Amino acid sequence: SVKNTTKGTTPVTGEKVQSGVDLSTSESAGNYSSAVFDGVQVTVSGPSNGIHGIFMVHDGATAHPEYADYGLADAVASGGRPVGSVMQDHQWLNYPAYDYAANSNGGYYFATQGGGSAASEASYYERVFRGTNWSRAIPYDFEMRFTAAGGKCSMMYSTEDVVDVPFELWNVGISTPDDASDDYQMMCWIYDNNGSNVYDWHGELEDSGALNDPGTDYVYWRNPNDMSPGTAGYDAAVAANYDYATHTGAEVMGRTIWNNWNGYGSKVDSVAVTDLSNADPASWTAADTTLFNNKGFFIN
Repeated sequence: SVKNTTKGTTPVTGEKVQSGVDLSTSESAGNYSSAVFDGVQVTVSGPSNGIHGIFMVHDGATAHPEYADYGLADAVASGGRPVGSVMQDHQWLNYPAYDYAANSNGGYYFATQGGGSAASEASYYERVFRGTNWSRAIPYDFEMRFTAAGGKCSMMYSTEDVVDVPFELWNVGISTPDDASDDYQMMCWIYDNNGSNVYDWHGELEDSGALNDPGTDYVYWRNPNDMSPGTAGYDAAVAANYDYATHTGAEVMGRTIWNNWNGYGSKVDSVAVTDLSNADPASWTAADTTLFNNKGFFIN
Protein backbone atom coordinates (compact mmCIF):
# COMPACT_ATOMS: atom_id res chain seq x y z
CA SER A 1 0.00 0.00 0.00
CA VAL A 2 0.97 3.64 -0.50
CA LYS A 3 0.01 6.29 2.07
CA ASN A 4 0.00 10.04 1.42
CA THR A 5 0.96 11.41 4.85
CA THR A 6 0.30 15.01 3.79
CA LYS A 7 -3.29 14.39 2.74
CA GLY A 8 -3.86 11.49 5.11
CA THR A 9 -5.03 9.26 2.26
CA THR A 10 -4.08 5.80 0.98
CA PRO A 11 -4.25 6.07 -2.82
CA VAL A 12 -3.02 2.51 -3.44
CA THR A 13 -3.97 -0.57 -1.42
CA GLY A 14 -2.96 -4.18 -2.08
CA GLU A 15 -1.16 -3.49 -5.36
CA LYS A 16 -0.51 -6.88 -6.98
CA VAL A 17 1.73 -5.79 -9.86
CA GLN A 18 5.45 -5.39 -9.19
CA SER A 19 8.28 -5.60 -11.71
CA GLY A 20 5.70 -6.14 -14.44
CA VAL A 21 4.39 -9.37 -12.86
CA ASP A 22 0.94 -9.83 -11.33
CA LEU A 23 1.73 -11.53 -8.02
CA SER A 24 -1.80 -12.94 -7.75
CA THR A 25 -1.43 -14.97 -10.95
CA SER A 26 2.37 -15.03 -11.49
CA GLU A 27 1.67 -13.88 -15.05
CA SER A 28 3.32 -11.00 -16.87
CA ALA A 29 1.37 -7.73 -16.75
CA GLY A 30 3.76 -5.86 -19.03
CA ASN A 31 6.30 -3.15 -18.35
CA TYR A 32 5.22 -0.10 -16.36
CA SER A 33 1.92 -1.74 -15.45
CA SER A 34 1.89 -0.87 -11.75
CA ALA A 35 -0.60 1.66 -10.38
CA VAL A 36 -0.20 5.41 -10.95
CA PHE A 37 -1.01 7.61 -7.94
CA ASP A 38 -0.77 11.37 -7.55
CA GLY A 39 1.12 11.53 -10.85
CA VAL A 40 3.72 9.02 -9.62
CA GLN A 41 4.34 5.43 -10.72
CA VAL A 42 6.59 3.10 -8.71
CA THR A 43 8.06 0.01 -10.35
CA VAL A 44 9.96 -2.30 -8.01
CA SER A 45 12.83 -4.09 -9.73
CA GLY A 46 14.59 -7.08 -8.27
CA PRO A 47 17.78 -8.79 -9.47
CA SER A 48 17.98 -9.86 -13.10
CA ASN A 49 16.64 -13.31 -13.90
CA GLY A 50 19.20 -16.10 -13.87
CA ILE A 51 20.25 -19.37 -12.24
CA HIS A 52 23.18 -20.42 -10.05
CA GLY A 53 24.09 -23.07 -12.59
CA ILE A 54 23.40 -26.66 -13.60
CA PHE A 55 25.21 -29.22 -11.49
CA MET A 56 25.84 -32.92 -12.21
CA VAL A 57 25.94 -34.79 -8.92
CA HIS A 58 26.21 -38.35 -10.29
CA ASP A 59 28.36 -39.54 -13.19
CA GLY A 60 26.41 -42.74 -13.86
CA ALA A 61 28.59 -44.84 -11.57
CA THR A 62 29.56 -42.63 -8.62
CA ALA A 63 27.67 -39.99 -6.67
CA HIS A 64 29.34 -36.57 -6.44
CA PRO A 65 27.37 -34.50 -3.93
CA GLU A 66 30.37 -32.19 -3.67
CA TYR A 67 29.60 -30.91 -7.17
CA ALA A 68 26.26 -29.41 -6.09
CA ASP A 69 26.87 -25.65 -6.30
CA TYR A 70 30.55 -26.63 -6.20
CA GLY A 71 32.72 -23.56 -5.79
CA LEU A 72 29.72 -21.23 -5.72
CA ALA A 73 30.74 -19.21 -2.67
CA ASP A 74 34.24 -18.56 -4.01
CA ALA A 75 32.88 -17.76 -7.46
CA VAL A 76 30.39 -15.24 -6.11
CA ALA A 77 33.01 -13.64 -3.86
CA SER A 78 35.35 -13.16 -6.80
CA GLY A 79 32.66 -12.04 -9.21
CA GLY A 80 33.03 -15.21 -11.27
CA ARG A 81 30.73 -18.10 -12.12
CA PRO A 82 29.98 -21.30 -10.22
CA VAL A 83 32.95 -23.54 -10.95
CA GLY A 84 30.97 -26.75 -11.27
CA SER A 85 28.15 -25.65 -13.60
CA VAL A 86 27.74 -27.88 -16.66
CA MET A 87 25.82 -25.34 -18.73
CA GLN A 88 27.73 -25.31 -22.02
CA ASP A 89 28.69 -21.64 -21.77
CA HIS A 90 30.04 -22.19 -18.24
CA GLN A 91 31.93 -25.31 -19.34
CA TRP A 92 33.91 -23.44 -21.97
CA LEU A 93 34.66 -20.64 -19.51
CA ASN A 94 36.15 -23.27 -17.20
CA TYR A 95 38.03 -25.11 -19.96
CA PRO A 96 40.16 -27.17 -19.51
CA ALA A 97 39.14 -27.59 -15.84
CA TYR A 98 35.93 -29.52 -16.49
CA ASP A 99 36.57 -32.87 -14.78
CA TYR A 100 33.39 -32.33 -12.78
CA ALA A 101 31.43 -32.99 -16.00
CA ALA A 102 33.05 -36.36 -16.77
CA ASN A 103 30.62 -39.27 -17.01
CA SER A 104 31.30 -42.95 -16.46
CA ASN A 105 31.16 -43.72 -20.20
CA GLY A 106 34.17 -41.62 -21.10
CA GLY A 107 32.50 -38.42 -22.29
CA TYR A 108 31.49 -35.13 -20.67
CA TYR A 109 27.92 -33.96 -20.21
CA PHE A 110 27.05 -30.43 -21.33
CA ALA A 111 23.65 -28.86 -20.60
CA THR A 112 22.50 -27.07 -23.75
CA GLN A 113 19.28 -25.76 -25.27
CA GLY A 114 17.35 -26.46 -28.44
CA GLY A 115 17.95 -23.74 -31.00
CA GLY A 116 19.55 -20.35 -30.45
CA SER A 117 23.29 -19.75 -30.25
CA ALA A 118 25.77 -22.35 -29.05
CA ALA A 119 27.67 -21.78 -25.79
CA SER A 120 25.64 -18.70 -24.88
CA GLU A 121 24.13 -18.23 -21.43
CA ALA A 122 21.88 -15.49 -22.82
CA SER A 123 20.60 -17.82 -25.54
CA TYR A 124 20.04 -20.60 -23.00
CA TYR A 125 17.92 -18.26 -20.91
CA GLU A 126 16.00 -17.03 -23.95
CA ARG A 127 15.21 -20.53 -25.25
CA VAL A 128 14.62 -22.39 -21.97
CA PHE A 129 12.88 -19.67 -19.95
CA ARG A 130 10.77 -18.30 -22.79
CA GLY A 131 7.63 -16.27 -22.21
CA THR A 132 6.67 -16.16 -18.54
CA ASN A 133 8.68 -19.26 -17.54
CA TRP A 134 10.89 -17.26 -15.16
CA SER A 135 7.85 -16.49 -13.02
CA ARG A 136 7.33 -20.22 -12.43
CA ALA A 137 11.00 -21.20 -12.22
CA ILE A 138 12.28 -18.65 -9.69
CA PRO A 139 13.04 -19.18 -6.82
CA TYR A 140 12.83 -22.99 -7.02
CA ASP A 141 15.43 -25.72 -7.43
CA PHE A 142 14.90 -28.56 -9.90
CA GLU A 143 16.30 -32.05 -10.41
CA MET A 144 16.43 -34.41 -13.37
CA ARG A 145 16.80 -37.72 -11.56
CA PHE A 146 18.06 -40.70 -13.54
CA THR A 147 16.51 -43.65 -11.73
CA ALA A 148 16.12 -47.40 -12.19
CA ALA A 149 12.36 -47.05 -12.63
CA GLY A 150 12.56 -43.96 -14.84
CA GLY A 151 9.50 -41.95 -15.77
CA LYS A 152 6.99 -41.37 -18.55
CA CYS A 153 6.94 -38.46 -20.98
CA SER A 154 4.61 -37.42 -23.77
CA MET A 155 5.84 -37.12 -27.35
CA MET A 156 3.44 -34.19 -27.46
CA TYR A 157 5.00 -32.50 -30.50
CA SER A 158 4.83 -35.60 -32.73
CA THR A 159 2.98 -38.86 -32.05
CA GLU A 160 1.60 -37.84 -28.62
CA ASP A 161 2.57 -41.32 -27.41
CA VAL A 162 3.51 -41.68 -23.75
CA VAL A 163 6.97 -43.27 -23.67
CA ASP A 164 9.35 -44.58 -21.04
CA VAL A 165 12.39 -42.44 -20.23
CA PRO A 166 15.33 -43.08 -17.85
CA PHE A 167 14.66 -40.00 -15.72
CA GLU A 168 12.16 -38.17 -13.52
CA LEU A 169 11.67 -34.38 -13.33
CA TRP A 170 11.20 -32.79 -9.90
CA ASN A 171 10.64 -29.40 -8.33
CA VAL A 172 12.58 -29.77 -5.07
CA GLY A 173 11.53 -26.62 -3.26
CA ILE A 174 13.53 -23.56 -2.31
CA SER A 175 17.03 -24.28 -0.99
CA THR A 176 15.89 -27.50 0.71
CA PRO A 177 17.89 -30.22 -1.09
CA ASP A 178 17.66 -32.68 1.81
CA ASP A 179 13.98 -32.11 2.57
CA ALA A 180 11.65 -34.18 0.40
CA SER A 181 8.52 -32.85 2.08
CA ASP A 182 8.20 -29.99 -0.43
CA ASP A 183 9.20 -31.92 -3.58
CA TYR A 184 6.72 -32.71 -6.34
CA GLN A 185 7.20 -34.64 -9.57
CA MET A 186 6.66 -32.67 -12.75
CA MET A 187 5.18 -33.58 -16.11
CA CYS A 188 7.44 -34.05 -19.12
CA TRP A 189 6.96 -33.38 -22.81
CA ILE A 190 9.54 -34.30 -25.45
CA TYR A 191 10.30 -32.88 -28.88
CA ASP A 192 11.50 -35.89 -30.88
CA ASN A 193 14.28 -34.57 -33.11
CA ASN A 194 14.98 -37.71 -35.12
CA GLY A 195 11.53 -39.29 -35.33
CA SER A 196 12.51 -42.39 -33.36
CA ASN A 197 9.60 -42.02 -30.91
CA VAL A 198 12.01 -42.68 -28.03
CA TYR A 199 14.20 -40.42 -25.91
CA ASP A 200 17.66 -40.97 -27.38
CA TRP A 201 20.90 -39.51 -28.73
CA HIS A 202 21.23 -37.95 -32.16
CA GLY A 203 22.96 -35.16 -34.06
CA GLU A 204 26.04 -33.23 -33.09
CA LEU A 205 27.03 -30.39 -30.73
CA GLU A 206 27.00 -27.19 -32.81
CA ASP A 207 30.42 -25.83 -31.83
CA SER A 208 32.31 -29.12 -31.70
CA GLY A 209 35.23 -29.84 -33.97
CA ALA A 210 34.55 -33.59 -34.20
CA LEU A 211 31.60 -35.83 -35.00
CA ASN A 212 31.35 -37.53 -31.62
CA ASP A 213 29.17 -35.27 -29.48
CA PRO A 214 25.52 -36.35 -29.73
CA GLY A 215 22.63 -34.60 -28.02
CA THR A 216 19.32 -35.73 -26.59
CA ASP A 217 15.82 -34.83 -27.66
CA TYR A 218 14.36 -31.61 -26.22
CA VAL A 219 12.78 -31.98 -22.77
CA TYR A 220 10.01 -29.65 -21.55
CA TRP A 221 9.42 -29.37 -17.80
CA ARG A 222 5.76 -28.70 -16.93
CA ASN A 223 3.85 -28.23 -13.71
CA PRO A 224 1.02 -30.74 -13.16
CA ASN A 225 -2.45 -29.57 -12.16
CA ASP A 226 -1.82 -30.83 -8.63
CA MET A 227 1.46 -29.43 -7.31
CA SER A 228 1.12 -30.85 -3.81
CA PRO A 229 4.25 -32.64 -2.55
CA GLY A 230 4.78 -36.12 -3.95
CA THR A 231 3.69 -37.70 -7.22
CA ALA A 232 -0.09 -37.21 -7.21
CA GLY A 233 -0.13 -34.59 -9.97
CA TYR A 234 2.30 -36.48 -12.18
CA ASP A 235 0.50 -39.79 -11.58
CA ALA A 236 -2.81 -38.23 -12.61
CA ALA A 237 -1.30 -36.93 -15.86
CA VAL A 238 0.18 -40.34 -16.69
CA ALA A 239 -3.09 -42.10 -15.82
CA ALA A 240 -4.85 -39.73 -18.25
CA ASN A 241 -2.24 -40.53 -20.92
CA TYR A 242 -1.14 -36.88 -20.78
CA ASP A 243 -4.50 -35.82 -22.18
CA TYR A 244 -3.95 -32.36 -23.66
CA ALA A 245 -7.41 -31.04 -22.78
CA THR A 246 -7.18 -31.84 -19.07
CA HIS A 247 -3.47 -32.22 -18.23
CA THR A 248 -1.59 -29.53 -20.15
CA GLY A 249 -0.21 -27.83 -17.05
CA ALA A 250 2.14 -24.87 -17.41
CA GLU A 251 5.64 -24.89 -18.85
CA VAL A 252 8.46 -24.06 -16.45
CA MET A 253 11.44 -24.84 -18.69
CA GLY A 254 11.56 -25.79 -22.36
CA ARG A 255 14.02 -27.29 -24.86
CA THR A 256 16.57 -28.60 -22.35
CA ILE A 257 19.19 -30.91 -23.86
CA TRP A 258 22.12 -32.99 -22.67
CA ASN A 259 25.09 -33.18 -25.02
CA ASN A 260 27.66 -35.91 -24.48
CA TRP A 261 30.94 -34.28 -25.49
CA ASN A 262 33.30 -36.97 -26.82
CA GLY A 263 30.42 -39.29 -26.00
CA TYR A 264 31.11 -41.85 -28.67
CA GLY A 265 34.47 -42.71 -30.08
CA SER A 266 35.68 -42.35 -26.49
CA LYS A 267 34.95 -45.94 -25.51
CA VAL A 268 37.81 -48.36 -25.01
CA ASP A 269 36.00 -50.96 -27.09
CA SER A 270 36.29 -51.07 -30.88
CA VAL A 271 35.13 -53.01 -33.91
CA ALA A 272 37.57 -54.60 -36.32
CA VAL A 273 36.89 -53.95 -40.00
CA THR A 274 37.13 -57.71 -40.57
CA ASP A 275 34.08 -58.16 -38.33
CA LEU A 276 31.97 -56.00 -40.64
CA SER A 277 30.22 -57.06 -43.80
CA ASN A 278 32.07 -54.43 -45.83
CA ALA A 279 34.85 -51.89 -45.29
CA ASP A 280 32.65 -49.24 -46.94
CA PRO A 281 30.14 -47.77 -44.44
CA ALA A 282 27.70 -47.11 -47.30
CA SER A 283 27.42 -50.87 -47.75
CA TRP A 284 26.87 -51.82 -44.12
CA THR A 285 23.89 -54.03 -43.33
CA ALA A 286 21.44 -54.32 -40.44
CA ALA A 287 23.77 -56.92 -38.92
CA ASP A 288 26.56 -54.33 -38.81
CA THR A 289 24.25 -51.84 -37.09
CA THR A 290 23.35 -54.49 -34.51
CA LEU A 291 27.04 -55.14 -33.90
CA PHE A 292 27.67 -51.47 -33.17
CA ASN A 293 24.56 -51.11 -31.02
CA ASN A 294 25.48 -54.14 -28.91
CA LYS A 295 28.78 -52.47 -28.11
CA GLY A 296 26.97 -49.34 -26.97
CA PHE A 297 28.13 -47.14 -29.86
CA PHE A 298 26.07 -44.23 -31.10
CA ILE A 299 24.76 -44.71 -34.63
CA ASN A 300 23.50 -41.67 -36.50
